[in-house]
Amino acid sequence: MAVLLINSRDGFGENFLEEVSAEKIADTQNIIYSYESELGKTSIVISEEYVEIFREGEITSRQVFKLNTFTDFFYSNKYFKNNFTIYTTFMEYNNGILSLSYKIFSGEEEINSLNITIEEK
Repeated sequence: MAVLLINSRDGFGENFLEEVSAEKIADTQNIIYSYESELGKTSIVISEEYVEIFREGEITSRQVFKLNTFTDFFYSNKYFKNNFTIYTTFMEYNNGILSLSYKIFSGEEEINSLNITIEEK
């Protein structure tokens, strides 16, 4: 088991901080963290080329992050379902710390930006 400290800040100044216990699977190509929280079951897949975050539960989403690349992003909760696009501006995994910065677009309009740090304690 691994303990993850998840810290995110969006373009509106909203902060989210969460500490979770996660199962960790590491092989030569990927590191996979899986955990459950109040938002649902979450899996984080980290590879050299991309990061994927899957969530299923109160919030359902699938995000794929590739540096300097636009990727499709689906988001759903009990009030809202929509497809968005993500543009990843920063992505780094080093010494157990994943850092992501990205912008979310609805069509061609930027609707938010986020900075996320996930640190294995």
